[in-house]
Amino acid sequence: MLNEAGYLQLFHEIQKYVKVEEEKSSEADVERKKHAFGEILESAERQFLRHLIKFREKSFTADYPRLVIINLVDKEKRHKEEEERKKKEEEERKKGEEEKKKQENGENLKTEQEEEDIDDNSKVKSREANYCFSLMCENEEGWHDVPETIPFPEFTDGEEEETYLSMAAPYAARINSILKYSGQQMAVIATPAGKQLQEKLLSHASAVTSEDEVEKAYNNIIKDVTEQDEEHTYGGLKKTSLLNGKTLWLCGKHREKVGSITEQRYKTQLKPTQLEEDKPQREKTVVEAVSNTPTQAAAGQPKPSGASSSQKTPEQPKSRVFNARNSKSPGTLKRQTSQACNVMMKELLITVLLACLSNVNAENQGVYITQKWPGGFHGYFILRPDHTLHGWNATLTLSADVDKLTIWAADIVSSSSGNTFVIKNKGFSADVAKNDEIKIEFQGDKRGMSNPPSGTISIGGAGALGSGGNTGGGGTGTGSGSNIGGGPSVPPYTGQGQSQMKHDYSKAMTLSILFFDAQRSGRLSGTNNPIPWRGDSALGDNGDGHDLSGGWYDAGDHVKFNLPMSYSAHVLGWGLQKFKDAYQRAGQLDMMYDMLKWPLDYFLKCWEPNKQTYWVQVGDGHADHGFWGRPEDMHMGRPAFKITPGNPGSDVAGNTASAFAIGAIVFKDKDAGYAGRLLDAAKSIYQFAKSHPGIYSNSVPQSKDFYGSNGWKDEMCEAAAELFKATGDQQYLNDAKQWFSGGTAWGYSWDDKTVGCQLLLWEATQDNQYKAPVEAFVNSYKPGGGVPYTRVDLYIEINGDLNDMQV
Repeated sequence: MLNEAGYLQLFHEIQKYVKVEEEKSSEADVERKKHAFGEILESAERQFLRHLIKFREKSFTADYPRLVIINLVDKEKRHKEEEERKKKEEEERKKGEEEKKKQENGENLKTEQEEEDIDDNSKVKSREANYCFSLMCENEEGWHDVPETIPFPEFTDGEEEETYLSMAAPYAARINSILKYSGQQMAVIATPAGKQLQEKLLSHASAVTSEDEVEKAYNNIIKDVTEQDEEHTYGGLKKTSLLNGKTLWLCGKHREKVGSITEQRYKTQLKPTQLEEDKPQREKTVVEAVSNTPTQAAAGQPKPSGASSSQKTPEQPKSRVFNARNSKSPGTLKRQTSQACNVMMKELLITVLLACLSNVNAENQGVYITQKWPGGFHGYFILRPDHTLHGWNATLTLSADVDKLTIWAADIVSSSSGNTFVIKNKGFSADVAKNDEIKIEFQGDKRGMSNPPSGTISIGGAGALGSGGNTGGGGTGTGSGSNIGGGPSVPPYTGQGQSQMKHDYSKAMTLSILFFDAQRSGRLSGTNNPIPWRGDSALGDNGDGHDLSGGWYDAGDHVKFNLPMSYSAHVLGWGLQKFKDAYQRAGQLDMMYDMLKWPLDYFLKCWEPNKQTYWVQVGDGHADHGFWGRPEDMHMGRPAFKITPGNPGSDVAGNTASAFAIGAIVFKDKDAGYAGRLLDAAKSIYQFAKSHPGIYSNSVPQSKDFYGSNGWKDEMCEAAAELFKATGDQQYLNDAKQWFSGGTAWGYSWDDKTVGCQLLLWEATQDNQYKAPVEAFVNSYKPGGGVPYTRVDLYIEINGDLNDMQV
């Protein structure tokens, strides 16, 4: 299913289609097409299906529900599967020759059933489900995902196949569920009551006239879809429980189909007399059988102890899977795919297996290594208790010692021999509900290590080490209780000074730091990366060959805008200066330093004082908005834009001077050398901005649609005040006073630093002329102060978008 970004992209594509059709049509036809939203959707779908059948004249899609998604196996995995398949085929061939010789000698004759089992097993092992097209069932009961796949004709050569995929995959990703929202929402739309909803959809769609209104229209549609089914009946679909306990909403036809598939799996593994036994025993047998299937090996999951490699692979339900590799004829394709595992059902069964492996009462649970690099690795283990926990402890044992182990959701209480670690929950990870699960991730570092170790985990319940604990986050892993190598033990957090307030602000602080860590651009491999699902991205960012990798992405996009980035870095550094003790008590001080250093390092790259050049933006916002995917998968061009004496930008340069100055202040006691570099950069870029005044978005028009600036004096006032605080140089204070602006500010944001300048000047001078506007600003946000609020005390923003105020 598409996420919100995907729906917006699809909506955008539909709007472009509407505009093209309007240009081609008469005025009367324009009006008709403007309201025929359903017709436009169907037209888009037909265009997609024409792409899919381009290589065959015969249409094979008429009898199938709507096509919704395409899954591609990456080349490396495909290559490994190919090598694995060839190896297994060779083993089967040799085994077959040996069996044939024995049979010729009258030895070891097999029954008909045994021959059938061997044949089925061979077919399953040799399958290649490289391309799997899933379906959506649409009927009066409701729309839902279908646990089956579409068959496609074979291709005669690899070039034809690659052409097909390069054309079909991007379009499939855009179309996906054809604007049908989530499974529950789709079920509601499909009901008779959904007809009224469709009229609302037409109204919303026809109201969209520009890109700016796309998000508003999307939110209106989602709101209507949600309100349509207040009782959450999901149309006429019924709950269907699968083997792993997961519940799906299916129509009657597919409930029966899933039931028959499930029963077929039972019959494959159990003798007729066993079918009368309890269902739990059946489920256990199925899970044990699945543990030896090729799919599990491909997924990288270890076998449970005691699983026999001689177990027969269960007969798989017939599934129609397109396989373009090594296809010789329709008959060959049919034989290869007739026993291929249904992808959706197999994944569900593997989930059951993992659930068994992760049971919290098991003496030794699985430790999974997911990434490795020279000198380090990343892994995790899962807690899934059969009773509610309010605190837990565990012993992690690795097969080899490490220099350092970092765990973000638990504290390391003690260690021995560099490979055994006693850990306990943090405050925010203490509570784990019955049958819920929590994934505990870790990173190990060992100089000279080429292959990561294996490991086991033994879990205990609450009480052995106490509950609660220090709230920690990501980052360098050098915070108290978060990281132990082979050295002395770190005592557990005692909770001294812990807040007695209603809300856990330590947790909020932790998550806030992780939010900024998740925005990182550049090289993350081999670094202290607290976000394991993020990887290297935009390593080629450069300006005229000058390295511009690093920094933070902005607002869920992949452009790097230095105006809001430097504002965020300055405010975060200011907060660290003011409330350093709070970060210490929360166990987040090192994480905060690590987080703040990332953008500061990037600004040092961007500022070239010898050339009087400051690179202020990397990436094109419009091109970026046309790409919906991870930054790790970007493929569009990423131009870089700069300010110079001839094309000034005192606003963004002033912002950056503020970030450098506060960075010099907060890093002075931690890294004096680094603080000195920051202070030198602050002075030089401030002088550059002062000598060449101007608005950066006039010099870099590519930024206007996203972060257009309205002035530069407020940024320069704040920069001068920060430099006075960092240096004590009176000239900076004089400059700040010169650029001071009175009056009450409307807010504090990336484009308005007025109140920040006023506050810094009041702190520096204690002069009431600077204090008065600050107090007026604060009072305006108090009850009765004039700033509008909702009935539940949420501020109503009327002058801009506070989503960009990353404070």
